[in-house]
Amino acid sequence: IMAFPLKLQEEGLIDYFIKSEGEVSLIELLKGNKDHIGINSNTFKQVDNIDQLEYPNYDDYNFSSYESKYLIITGSRGCVRQCSFCDIHQHWDYRFRQGKSIVKEMIALSEKYKIYDFIFSDSLVNGNTKEFKVFLKELSEHNAQAKYKISWKGQYIIKPYTVDNEEHWNLMAQSNCQEIWIGVESGSEKVRREMNKAFTNDDLYHTIDNLVKYKISCKLLMFVGYPTESEKDFEDTLNLIRKYKIGRAHV
Repeated sequence: IMAFPLKLQEEGLIDYFIKSEGEVSLIELLKGNKDHIGINSNTFKQVDNIDQLEYPNYDDYNFSSYESKYLIITGSRGCVRQCSFCDIHQHWDYRFRQGKSIVKEMIALSEKYKIYDFIFSDSLVNGNTKEFKVFLKELSEHNAQAKYKISWKGQYIIKPYTVDNEEHWNLMAQSNCQEIWIGVESGSEKVRREMNKAFTNDDLYHTIDNLVKYKISCKLLMFVGYPTESEKDFEDTLNLIRKYKIGRAHV
């Protein structure tokens, strides 16, 4: 992890690098505190309460120069899962914001910049089921009476259909979710177990069917060639794509 930025320093291409979290370290660097933890180091101090971070400032952005206009928002850092091919858990322990705090920021930024579309930077928006539900309810209530409705997109993980029930999907639609991106990776349950992705095909089908029902777009993130994947496993992936190929989901 360290070799690449250190090599860039040796080549004189960069002077400093900050790993994983920069809200504090970058400010300290700008102050001249070059030995602060997190600067040119493989170690850093994680921000435990990310609700306390300042809202981003876009005052110097010329949004008219952008074809797509949206604001970025962060609701969590890290991930509740440890997929075998991913290194997110090596950077952060999972930290999440309160649902009400996220909506408060979205309202404040949308009113300030007159942009009402948001994209979450999170590895997953629904890591904490309780706070995600609070977020959906709060945003749904805001959108029910707002002149300009706030919309959002983000990465999402499959959860059991007993958790993502009818109430959940109704709230997803009312919160004006436009699109989610799901790391399905494979249509084979066996391969997903070996990846440490703990969801069944029934859970997956339940999710996609409800996305279709509530007219929420989705992108299924897939890859082939996992080391343990057999020809049958690959055929399972093809069958998943065939199942949802026409008019049901964007795969």
